[in-house]
Amino acid sequence: MVNVSKKELDKKTAEKIHAHLLRTITKLKQPQGIHLLEELLTPSEQIMLAKRLAALFLLAENIPPYRVSRLLKLSSSTAAQFAQEIEEGKHKNITRVVRKKQDRDTFLASLETVLRAGMPERGKNRWKWLDELYPK
Repeated sequence: MVNVSKKELDKKTAEKIHAHLLRTITKLKQPQGIHLLEELLTPSEQIMLAKRLAALFLLAENIPPYRVSRLLKLSSSTAAQFAQEIEEGKHKNITRVVRKKQDRDTFLASLETVLRAGMPERGKNRWKWLDELYPK
């Protein structure tokens, strides 16, 4: 579970910090961005974000929530919640990327990199499910 201080920042300061974080991450090139996230996030946070991103991506590709929860070891309620949010029009940027072929291919490559971040290798067939969904 993520630990967040109960002492809230004022709205203006929180917005500035958030904007600075996003600018910093988006300006970085590939190994720098990965290193920044590895240093900034705990292994648990990295896995949590990777699973969320992967779930949203797969759900936007119309993979059923039950299958997504099984593939990513998420609770069925989390997968169902994300599916509902997509139906409600949330996560528009992710769904837009998924629906463009060139962007989808780039996103898939990035997704694999993010999914592997902080996760040890466990055999040659570890990512077989991703290859089955999107054969090369």
